Amino acid sequence: MAGLEELEKSIANLPDEEYGQFRRWFLERDWERRDRQIAEDARAGKLDFLVKEALDAKKEKKLRELRVTERQNAAGGAIVAWPWRFGSSRTKTST
Repeated sequence: MAGLEELEKSIANLPDEEYGQFRRWFLERDWERRDRQIAEDARAGKLDFLVKEALDAKKEKKLRELRVTERQNAAGGAIVAWPWRFGSSRTKTST
């Protein structure tokens, strides 16, 4: 774990501008990793229940249109947010 501790210390000591660059880089890698995992799960059939749930909801006319919003973040990139279940939202930052 010494490597991780060194990495944490290095990140903590980054100047603000470099920290922002690191954060954007890391968040993009995190999204890519999540996207790959979702694709793998979909290929393996692990998400089939979601398709069934959506088709059932459509059949029962329980679907509603989602409104997507976009605004600028402090770094100048777009923040796209869309409603999520139970009123929360998921956001994705772009540069």
